[in-house]
Amino acid sequence: MISISRLCEKKWFIILGIICAVRPEYYANQLPIVDSILSNVSYMFFPFLIFLYYYGAGKGKIKTSPVVNLVLILHLSYLFSTALNHGNFYTIQRTTVYVVGFCVFTDLVCRHNPRGFIEAYYWIMLIYVTINFITIIKYPDGIWYSASLTGNLKYLTHWFFSTENNFIVYILPALCITVMRCYIVNKVSLLSIWMFIASALSILITFSGTCVVGLSVFAIYMVLMYKNKLLEWIHFPQYMLASLGTFLFIVIFRLQEFFAFIIENLLGKSLTLTGRTGAWDWAMYWIRVKPIFGSGYETNEVITSKLHDTAATHCHNMFLDITYRGGFVALIIFILILYFCGKAEKHYKYNSLTRILTFSIFVFTGILFLTEAYFNQRTFFMLLTMLYQISYIVKCY
Repeated sequence: MISISRLCEKKWFIILGIICAVRPEYYANQLPIVDSILSNVSYMFFPFLIFLYYYGAGKGKIKTSPVVNLVLILHLSYLFSTALNHGNFYTIQRTTVYVVGFCVFTDLVCRHNPRGFIEAYYWIMLIYVTINFITIIKYPDGIWYSASLTGNLKYLTHWFFSTENNFIVYILPALCITVMRCYIVNKVSLLSIWMFIASALSILITFSGTCVVGLSVFAIYMVLMYKNKLLEWIHFPQYMLASLGTFLFIVIFRLQEFFAFIIENLLGKSLTLTGRTGAWDWAMYWIRVKPIFGSGYETNEVITSKLHDTAATHCHNMFLDITYRGGFVALIIFILILYFCGKAEKHYKYNSLTRILTFSIFVFTGILFLTEAYFNQRTFFMLLTMLYQISYIVKCY
């Protein structure tokens, strides 16, 4: 059998896994040949890793992670629901290969070479963030456009990463790992500072309200936790309860008028959060119609029709989206993933690397996922996989 530990020591292996999974939209639209090559490599690389992972587990040579196992089960439930509803099977197949494959990859590398993974991810994202920033400066109106019908025809602008709403999916994990690296090497380099400056300017110039809030909260926490014990008593369970609280407060009970000043004056949004409340209402309606296994993955045309919003290609809330696509079965599986992450975190909850990783996950679950359900969830599940293997990562520090 191939030596996993030896494979994880190879720089080319780590770089290949990252660039296959964390792929800017620019490749697909502007460099289709590169995107096609990476896609074909991914369809061989990730299934091979998944096979190797579970074959090794069957032989007793690899102990699988409950988080990775549950991520696989979650996507199998999506596949079942999609087949049951005759939905968009191609999309969920592709999503399963990438998300499960990248989680397996992250799990293995974080066990055998966590420092190598953090270094490779940092340098790749430093290049990507810099390119994205340059494209924003050079093409302030976007490199290319896609049309979205929102009552009137609206053109969505795209840069190297994606549209402004999706920048944070790339930037937040990059900043999380950058801060972790700074703690590991005990140094804040000029390039690390540049990573923060380029990331902040990219989000501020293009201005997505959700991204601005998420990045601001992350930055404030990083400042507050530096060389002091402030907020040290808040850990993963408290963050997940806070995420549940914001979900109930905003999505279920609609008490956002308490934040009217922030929403209307600072973010320039309406209290309907640009029509998201309507999408939530229809999502909850369809969840009641199919509560157990959900509606599965659907084409954009079907989901926008069902949500009565031509701009809503998802439920605009992660927890609603999970339940809409996979029913309460999928939601329970997702909660179990969070449970095992919290269980792993409690043994190292005072470690700085753990706190950085935990808070980054909270920014996703408590802020970003409140009004979005990103199609590209690979980096989010990567962070969850890393948190479960935090016992290996803290040895770097």
